[in-house]
Amino acid sequence: MSLPSRPRKSPVSDSSASDLSFEEMIGGEIHGDRWVVVGCVPGAAPSSMTVGWAPFAAGEEPMFWREWKRYGQKLVQALYESPEHNVNRGSSLVGIAREVRSFCQFCCANECLPSIEHFGPSHLESYLHHLEELKISESYVITKLSVLSYAWELRDAVGSGIEKSPFLFREKAAFARKIGVENGHTPTIPPGDLFWILNEAIRMVERAPELIKDFSRYLKLRASAGRNVGGAYRAAAGRSSDHLLDDVYATYGACIVIILAFTAARKHEGASIDDRDAARTAQDHVDLVSREYKGSGTIFGRKTSRPVVPIVAQAIDVVLKLTDVTRKRSRIRKLLLRLPARHSVGGGRTPRFALDSRGLYNLLDAFGRRAGTDLKLRPHMFRRAYALLWVWRFEVGDLYFLSRILLHNSVEYTLAYSEDERSWDFLPEAMREMTVEILEDSLLGSRALSGGISSSLRRYSRILQASVEVVRPEEVDALVRRLVDVQGMRVRAHADGYCFMSASRGKYAKCSLDGVRPNYSNRTALMCAACPNFGVDVMREDIWRERLERHELVSKQTQFEELASASRKAVAACKKVLRAILKGRC
Repeated sequence: MSLPSRPRKSPVSDSSASDLSFEEMIGGEIHGDRWVVVGCVPGAAPSSMTVGWAPFAAGEEPMFWREWKRYGQKLVQALYESPEHNVNRGSSLVGIAREVRSFCQFCCANECLPSIEHFGPSHLESYLHHLEELKISESYVITKLSVLSYAWELRDAVGSGIEKSPFLFREKAAFARKIGVENGHTPTIPPGDLFWILNEAIRMVERAPELIKDFSRYLKLRASAGRNVGGAYRAAAGRSSDHLLDDVYATYGACIVIILAFTAARKHEGASIDDRDAARTAQDHVDLVSREYKGSGTIFGRKTSRPVVPIVAQAIDVVLKLTDVTRKRSRIRKLLLRLPARHSVGGGRTPRFALDSRGLYNLLDAFGRRAGTDLKLRPHMFRRAYALLWVWRFEVGDLYFLSRILLHNSVEYTLAYSEDERSWDFLPEAMREMTVEILEDSLLGSRALSGGISSSLRRYSRILQASVEVVRPEEVDALVRRLVDVQGMRVRAHADGYCFMSASRGKYAKCSLDGVRPNYSNRTALMCAACPNFGVDVMREDIWRERLERHELVSKQTQFEELASASRKAVAACKKVLRAILKGRC
């Protein structure tokens, strides 16, 4: 039974993959032995966008494989054509096709089933046992089990399939928890290691101009001396060419670390950067333009623009110069290309000029060895580190802005970073010192703090006065150190004021959702004004006055009673905070 294809459209605009017919997406014949899926993400090796349907065992074609192959291909097409399933990128299609193929291979080779109609409860039991032996993550188990759900849901569209739903409500998740390995995530770089790594990367980038001159000399000698380039370079430069190339690879890796760490870009965004846009950024320090694919929902991605600091512009300039020969030879207009040395070749001795994931990892490994770190550095680690540093440094609790920087489609994805188990490790000493400074200023009277925390601070002040005749800085310091070291007190600054938090005070936080600890993403001005952990000083007066004026304006002009009511409550909260500031000033 053939499935109707969608109307043919030309893939020339920034449109969804679903605008293309299935034949266009797989690059040819539906029932062929090899699909080459369009919409390759920059930086991905060509093999990552292919799906092979040829016999998977050595020797003769397994019995029934032709039937299973045709069924699997029809099921993938039905998934693509189905409006209920979100298959809108080439990478999604490749992933689903490979999982369908894997399931068909199991049924054909392990169970010797002639067709999908023969799949029953005993075969489901065997498949679950097979997945358990693979020792894969819970989320990957669910992905594989989803193929069975598709085989039931799309049986009418395909013309055959599983006749009875293989899973009850939420049963897939239960199976996954039982047989899967607990889900993990990209490792987090500890703060101390992160700053060491960045320092080493910056040092290499700043020393790159001399290295670029030596590399240019090496390339000229190679063009004239050929195989004897090693000896010619040693005679000219006084060191081995291998040592030079190690430096070049490590410096290229350092540049990538700088670009990723200071822009929070995804790996494929870096691979999407046009060399002309990169040159403008390097010369004029304009925003770095690229394209993002993962959350765009299109095969052509969406344009991104990221501001850069001077060291990023410098790193981009170094990359452009190190890869200049490759760029001229290949005519590929991308920033990240392979170096014109130690060049790898593919099948048929065809050189690969684009820097794919493997090449990128090799450069990061070269940098890691030179920087002296035992961490296996990978691109996404720097994106996670960026998120955690943002959360610590700004403490605004507004994850919406961080989500925009990271180009997440939902704040839920951002929470996976900001609530990382290592987030409290980021800059703990700096946070500790900030806490000590604010508490000491408050207890000595040089910084008047009002709000819900003020009563607690006054209590600490009375404790001090009762224990010593004259309150001196050293007595204050001793008390504060006990608060910080014993009670775990931490002050988290944000635009509204300060959150005074410890393990014992977390349950009092108005923004808490679990009654145990604060949830800064749930923080609002209304909550902060009524929170016993909140403190505000005179420096925040302008913020609260501006907020008061805006809410007063809304409460008077809006025609929606719900909005007016919310604004009136906010007005009352703002006035309460401003009264506290005024009282603290007196």
